[in-house]
Amino acid sequence: MSTPEDRFVVIDSVETSPEDRFVMIDSVKTSPKDRFIMLDSVKTRYWKAGDSGSPVVFLHGIGAFSETWLMNFNVFSKVHRVFALDFPGHGYTHSIKRSHTIEYFARFIDAFITSQNLDRVHLIGNSFGGGIALQYATLFPGKTDKLVLVANPGFGRELSLPLRLVGLPIAGKFFIRSRNNETARRKRSISIVKGILHDMDRVDGTMRETLIDMYYRRSGVPHGGWAVHDILRRYTSLLGIKRSFIGEFDRIVGEVEASALIVWGENDSVIPPKQGVLGLEKMRHAELYTIKECGHMPQLEHPEEFNRVVLQFLNH
Repeated sequence: MSTPEDRFVVIDSVETSPEDRFVMIDSVKTSPKDRFIMLDSVKTRYWKAGDSGSPVVFLHGIGAFSETWLMNFNVFSKVHRVFALDFPGHGYTHSIKRSHTIEYFARFIDAFITSQNLDRVHLIGNSFGGGIALQYATLFPGKTDKLVLVANPGFGRELSLPLRLVGLPIAGKFFIRSRNNETARRKRSISIVKGILHDMDRVDGTMRETLIDMYYRRSGVPHGGWAVHDILRRYTSLLGIKRSFIGEFDRIVGEVEASALIVWGENDSVIPPKQGVLGLEKMRHAELYTIKECGHMPQLEHPEEFNRVVLQFLNH
């Protein structure tokens, strides 16, 4: 099997910001500086901050981007070296022409970690990012310190209907083509944010508008919906997450030696919170923390509680 060093080559690294940079967050209070690096010929956007402490890498969910960590990134950087990146086909990272397998993403993450000269890292993954973190921990156990899994797939089959539909061939093609309609894109972006949050009014107004704006902007990128459709087509069906995927993850979870904190929103309508209980039963070294009045992104709806609990876990 080829090594990450064989498959991914760091070509260049620059600090810049996209010309169409969206509104800055003034609650966190400044959005981190965008940096770009070439990994396997993929122009990849990432953030980094912090001068000391153990390294932490934030991994976003399917169809998302690094901005989903804006309420946490600067807080963690006070005591850790922190990193976040957009996956291929997400955020401001370019798309790829190969299959979007979870192993591919895990190896892509390792290429990034290698490029930053990091030996051992904590991984914090939300939704699909949590699934990638689990895969990474089995592929690179010696480089994995602690895991924070935030409403991740892999423990059970249940999944929200909209995500199941996007993975279907006909519905997925309609999803991709309809992204050319700006009005439809804006409405869908608002709908996405409503779906991942339990209470939109709980989230900082600027943060909420930034989320909507990012989903809207990404949906207008050529082939922007392909990564989402390809991932869902591969791992889900109309009935939910495929049994074969859950079977594979049962094996993966059983191999994880790293200590893990599972975090779930009590009102998550994307992946039900009872899957967190299943994860607790399946993992060797795990604890579960549930946040009340909270949806699929606890780090955004309850950032102070999330930051406190996760930092306590990492620093213990």
